[in-house]
Amino acid sequence: MHSVDLCRDYPRYSFFTSDNLFKVIVTQWVEIWDIRFLPFSNTMLGNNQIGIVTSMQSDVIDTVKHQEPSFMFLHYPVPHYPNIYNRKSGKLAFNRNSREGYFDNMVLADRLMGELRSEMERKGSWDRALVIISADHHWRNNTYDGQTDYEHVPFMVKLPHQNNGITYEGKFNTVLTQGLVLAVLDGNVKTPEDASLWLDENSKKSLNGKVVFSINQPDAD
Repeated sequence: MHSVDLCRDYPRYSFFTSDNLFKVIVTQWVEIWDIRFLPFSNTMLGNNQIGIVTSMQSDVIDTVKHQEPSFMFLHYPVPHYPNIYNRKSGKLAFNRNSREGYFDNMVLADRLMGELRSEMERKGSWDRALVIISADHHWRNNTYDGQTDYEHVPFMVKLPHQNNGITYEGKFNTVLTQGLVLAVLDGNVKTPEDASLWLDENSKKSLNGKVVFSINQPDAD
């Protein structure tokens, strides 16, 4: 039995868990005013998201640098709204461009993953690591062209000692992630081709091959 060495939460607002109703109401009204009437402000929402991203990334890099964790689960808040990055300037700031802002956040997510990979490579842990990158839901509010894809989320797998990559064209549900991890740890999946065959076999067993999602899922964390 292994224990958890480090578990950190980065709450969006302290007033979400506050017992002070007046504080909750005032803070929410200030945020509404901030977003709608102060066009050059970073807003409380933006500043809070920036604080979460920078604090979390600092902790992640520090953990990889000074420890040797056998398992890490990271739930980054980007590219989730609010948009807090400008890919042209490379700076963190509340981004009011509803059309391009999400893609700026995507670039920020890529940058954060790149920093993590660089530190793992420096420590010599990247090559032997199993890395899975995915999302907990689709892009609920497509502010780019309004077309919402309810079925798909990104799913990228880097196997230990992997030297080549493939694109899996079949459909599967990400509830299979746990089983895939165990298959890798058990030595049953060692190559991208093994992973592809494993998904072919197990996606047919899981939920009779049906894709399960909620169309009316609210935009909440």
